[in-house]
Amino acid sequence: MIQHFTYTSAQGHIMGLSLYGADLASDAATVVYLHGFKGFKDWGFTPYIAGQFARKGIRFLAMNFSHNGIGNDPLEFTELERFRDNTFSLELQEAMEVIGKYHEGKLFGAAAGVTMGLLGHSRGGGVALLASGHPAIQAVCTWASVATFARYPQHVIDLWQQQGYLDVPNTRTGQLMQLGWRIHEDLIAHMDGRLNLKVAVQRLAKPLCIIHGDADEAVSDADARVIFEWADNARTELHLIRKADHTFGAKHPFTGTNTHLEEVLQHTLSFFIQHLLVHA
Repeated sequence: MIQHFTYTSAQGHIMGLSLYGADLASDAATVVYLHGFKGFKDWGFTPYIAGQFARKGIRFLAMNFSHNGIGNDPLEFTELERFRDNTFSLELQEAMEVIGKYHEGKLFGAAAGVTMGLLGHSRGGGVALLASGHPAIQAVCTWASVATFARYPQHVIDLWQQQGYLDVPNTRTGQLMQLGWRIHEDLIAHMDGRLNLKVAVQRLAKPLCIIHGDADEAVSDADARVIFEWADNARTELHLIRKADHTFGAKHPFTGTNTHLEEVLQHTLSFFIQHLLVHA
């Protein structure tokens, strides 16, 4: 059973939330899912993997960040001004707020104090690493995560600053989206503080599962290796999926699963079952 909810954040921003496994007990272990850049909670593989979690007795809470470009239409980017005005700090704040509200029993009728995990894909993996310090989170898994948010060469940054935005083509939709300069300003201001992924991983005293395709065309598997080097290896799993791309063979609209996605899902479910259900 799936429940959809519109949540208004403390800053007055609207976010779409979907809870898979809503018919499970209110104290069921729950994994919060954070989508990546140009992603959204209903993209491609998300409903499928969410259903697999629910079948294993784990609730799956997928959220849209308020400035991901999705508005009333859950499958199309119609809020391009909000997309342009997004920041990493805003995504982190929203992730922390949703985790906190759910853990307090203030979302979807969840029991207070439930066992929680965190799963993030791509840029959402980076946000998940930053949000992993939330005391409610017991275990963290990243799919194709970035090891840094600073991903543009200097000549692109110079152009970005000069014109105040950076064009970002969306090859799937044909839209020309834009990133405002404020997201880079936010990164520069806080890259040694709350947006420092290295420090977040080094401080992570919780189980971590890192999964990455070794044929990832968007985020190199070198990022996965760097994250693993930062982590407490006694608590960390690293799985490199042979010949897998950035989305592990999945597309949007979703056309079905494949061997790469099933391998990723098997590692992920085993990890969360071990660390959320066994110790719940």
